[in-house]
Amino acid sequence: MSYVYGVQGTCRETPLTRALRDELYPRPYGSIDWNAARSQIAKEDLYYPHPLVQDALWWSLYQAEGLLRKGRMLWPLRARALKEVVKHVRYEDRNTRFLAIGPVNKVINALVMWLEEGPEGVAFRR
Repeated sequence: MSYVYGVQGTCRETPLTRALRDELYPRPYGSIDWNAARSQIAKEDLYYPHPLVQDALWWSLYQAEGLLRKGRMLWPLRARALKEVVKHVRYEDRNTRFLAIGPVNKVINALVMWLEEGPEGVAFRR
């Protein structure tokens, strides 16, 4: 998932994705403040309250993340990390003959290779 987030992987919107977004989110998808949404948890799901330090750290990391985007100051750091992730995915694919741990991470590995090589890439097709 770090690779998918790092490359800002998305798909084109279709009637199906629009319908899913309408069903899953209480407000229009485009208007969601994802930084604020991180703290909007049902009280039953919040096992312990977040300490102020944790909230401050998350806020800081959220602000700094913009520097890691393509064309920004820290992009080379992210690009290097993305290459390392792809290297790990390729290694796992080779060592497991493209099976990985099946239902656990194969789907994500396939998504990484689809984003990296496209739908016609050998690793994705295998």
